Amino acid sequence: MGESWPLAEQFPDNLRPVYTHHASSTGPNYEVYYWDGEVDVAAWAAKQHGEVRGQNGRFLSLPLRYGNIIDLVGYQRSGKSWWSVWRVAAPANTGSLTLGAHLYTGDEAPLVADGLGYTSEQWQPGDLFVQMSEFGENGRYLDTGLYDYTTGQRLTYASPEGDGD
Repeated sequence: MGESWPLAEQFPDNLRPVYTHHASSTGPNYEVYYWDGEVDVAAWAAKQHGEVRGQNGRFLSLPLRYGNIIDLVGYQRSGKSWWSVWRVAAPANTGSLTLGAHLYTGDEAPLVADGLGYTSEQWQPGDLFVQMSEFGENGRYLDTGLYDYTTGQRLTYASPEGDGD
């Protein structure tokens, strides 16, 4: 196994890496972990950060459900890297969904990180994955979510309180 991601050090002890894919022209860095099912990883992730601020400025509890397909269950920041933890709720009706992240630094245009390397046609209900977005500088806040990369259309989300965008 190659060098582990910083967030992996905070994973429950029973997760162990089984595959590392290094960035290439065909895809980004990613790691695959074996999970024995003993620890509720989604509950663990939600404890890391239990709420986020919506576009309207209100705080919303996690998980946030995007398009009735996938939940944002937690996130973590490590230096200039942002990690978002996602759990698949239902099969995607399209294979063209991906995650995007925009980091707002105070400048007019946000910094952009895009691509998952794990297409939505592969997602199965219950799958849990972590998206790492690296930026060249620190920012004030991160705007993350899903969109259809063939149309550019963003999926809306809903919180447990029923709030959404």
